[in-house]
Amino acid sequence: MKHYFLNKILRYSSIGVVAFGFAFSQSANAAEMNEVNQDSAMSAWSDAAVEAWRQGKLETIYTLNDHLSALDITTEIDGHMAVLTGSVKTEVQRELAEQLALSVDGISDVKNDLVIDDAYVRKASAGQDSGSFMQAINDAGITASVKTQLIASDVKARNITVDTENGVVTLIGSVDSEAHSDLAQTIAKNTEGVFEVNNNLMIMSGVAHR
Repeated sequence: MKHYFLNKILRYSSIGVVAFGFAFSQSANAAEMNEVNQDSAMSAWSDAAVEAWRQGKLETIYTLNDHLSALDITTEIDGHMAVLTGSVKTEVQRELAEQLALSVDGISDVKNDLVIDDAYVRKASAGQDSGSFMQAINDAGITASVKTQLIASDVKARNITVDTENGVVTLIGSVDSEAHSDLAQTIAKNTEGVFEVNNNLMIMSGVAHR
């Protein structure tokens, strides 16, 4: 009889241990799942924050750029891709917008849906008719603007000198093809404040570019 009660006690004790182990296992699994869900939520929030940062960075770049109007370009960020929609005046501006997007840390691809609108008109420079001093400042700005766009395009500015006087741009130097000469002239011609372009570039095959 003594052995009978002892066996019964051991039997119920074993059942209790198994039940406790199962409950503990379920609790641990639930805690692990909760931790995974929290990690997923944090990861999703982190991704959204990073995308928002990239978008803000890109929009700031467009706002500070003299060659583009941030109000006419809509940006969206999808992971490492920037999606650009809106309108610009020239193909040069369209390419510039794409290159600026690629310059943002974390953006490795651009879906460029910008359209070229021939009717697109940019605001005239305020100080253009304010005397020789202001004209000199404008000319210096035009020179810098043309140089910047040349650097951002297939035409490298290393072998090109840009000179501006009273809104007339003169390009001096060498390029490696007629196409690059034409592109440099187009860039200068479409720059705000330019009235005329004198293209004195020479075609020299094998010209080194940076």
